[in-house]
Amino acid sequence: MLEFSISGLGDWGGVPDDLMGALTSGIQEELRYIQEMWRNKVEEVGPASGANWKAYLRSLDDSSAIVYPVDGDPLWGKVTIANDRIAQRAERGGPAWDMKPGLLSGPKARKGKKGRYNIIPLGYSALKPGAFSPGRMSGMLAGTSPFRIVSDNSPADSWIYPEQEGLHVLKTVQREVTRHVVDKMTNILAEWKK
Repeated sequence: MLEFSISGLGDWGGVPDDLMGALTSGIQEELRYIQEMWRNKVEEVGPASGANWKAYLRSLDDSSAIVYPVDGDPLWGKVTIANDRIAQRAERGGPAWDMKPGLLSGPKARKGKKGRYNIIPLGYSALKPGAFSPGRMSGMLAGTSPFRIVSDNSPADSWIYPEQEGLHVLKTVQREVTRHVVDKMTNILAEWKK
């Protein structure tokens, strides 16, 4: 989470309304700028990292939030990003972990003669040459859905999710954004003094 507040920089109690309006407008603008900068940095760094950066981007779209004002203070705003587990793993990285126990205890796991098992779809369809799907959509090609099966008998190391290096976008964004925010607030004050 990136937080931006100028509340602590002095006594703002006697600030004229026109300056307060410019400051609050500037803060909201900067919060949107921070949000956009974060997204751009993930898109820039992500593909080269091999990390789960596409899930990170989805998280930015789903859970990125601007909180303004914070606790009723018009000079305090927050940008909350990377709140969910996937985004945090993409940002910070994480160790390798075994998916097998979770897959075998999940809601779609089944019990067979040789123990527990689960069918894991791989999420895309490959067209089956020359196959047609009868029904309302007559003439459509039928597809096959690739899958893997995990079971109690699967080799111990067959469902290990690899160690993931973090994108570490937060520190970079914070560095780049700080100067921009300070310049923006300084310009607002300079314009107001004219």
